[in-house]
Amino acid sequence: MKYLFLLLLISAIAFISCSSEKDYPVKITEENGVKTVSNPDYPKEGVYDLVLDELFTLGKDEDNSKYIFARYLFIDIDNRFNLYVYDSEGCKIFKFDKAGNYVSQFGRHGQGPGDFGQFVIFRVSPDDKIIINDLFNRRICWFDLNGNYLDGLIYRDQLSFINLDSKGNIYCVKESYDNIDKLTDQPQFIASTKSILRFNLKTNEWDTVGSFRGEKHRMLIDKRGGYSSHGPYNEFIWNISPDNLLFTGFADTYELSVYDLKGKLKYKFNRKFTPSLNPAFGERKQPQYLRALNQFSLFDNNGNYWSALDYGGLPEYYIYEIFSKDGVFLKKVYSKYQIRLIKEDKAYSIVYSKTDPVYVKAFKYSLKKREK
Repeated sequence: MKYLFLLLLISAIAFISCSSEKDYPVKITEENGVKTVSNPDYPKEGVYDLVLDELFTLGKDEDNSKYIFARYLFIDIDNRFNLYVYDSEGCKIFKFDKAGNYVSQFGRHGQGPGDFGQFVIFRVSPDDKIIINDLFNRRICWFDLNGNYLDGLIYRDQLSFINLDSKGNIYCVKESYDNIDKLTDQPQFIASTKSILRFNLKTNEWDTVGSFRGEKHRMLIDKRGGYSSHGPYNEFIWNISPDNLLFTGFADTYELSVYDLKGKLKYKFNRKFTPSLNPAFGERKQPQYLRALNQFSLFDNNGNYWSALDYGGLPEYYIYEIFSKDGVFLKKVYSKYQIRLIKEDKAYSIVYSKTDPVYVKAFKYSLKKREK
């Protein structure tokens, strides 16, 4: 009798679990061989808090200039959890070990080999190279992890951002505008196309993975004869997953399209979304409504996609929505800090405020489900 009771209890738990899976109203459709996963506006597994146990903070030591950072930073880590911080003030990259201890620095402002312009974005490659997109000098540069200059590549067109696949191939974005020759000194909306270009390490050539049209910029000719731009509106969002898939979308719509790195559309996923009022509306031309997404998306160690919601200004908390590899909305996560990097059980943040210096923080992280 005792064993019969246990068997019935196990069956009941299994039934409840299966019913819960079945009751989540995700809708899957297919058109021209491409699957679309449509989620409701709530997650399958519930709401969580991102629990952050601080490991170290960089930027607080006012007596040591190595730890004072400027307003614009960029960070990445290598396979041994050494942390690299680009500081635009001195055009330098600082290296810290996994405990946050200062190791070294390299770079300076200039145009020669090993020099940087003020605006730099970089990635640490799988084969332990620091690959830099120096936007002001229009070149890609390779360094070893000790900051020794290895090689450089000049490009003609302005290429923004930088990303890598698992083989270390480089991806950047080229932007082109419609009717740029018809601009006047009166502002008008100009549509643009973002093309993702790949630099193939074997052929040393650029090719186009895909082109994505949908951004708009409010532009006009300035007094110097160039043009000024406000925006972009409906910003283009993109990232490359650890298993070499390209995730793309536009900030005003909660829908993402997933491609292979040959540019073939694999599937789409979305969730029901209603725009919220922007708490920063009226500050520095902030829009009235928050967009669906912002650019700081992440991938965790399970390959899940962490979609970062738009927040407007400096919010009380940041919200991430976690989707499975097949596009199911799993969790909504609240975080005190905006997370820039996740690797294994570590998370890293660049912390901005209206009064304090810029900090870089490292945490050990976990997820804790909120009680209903």
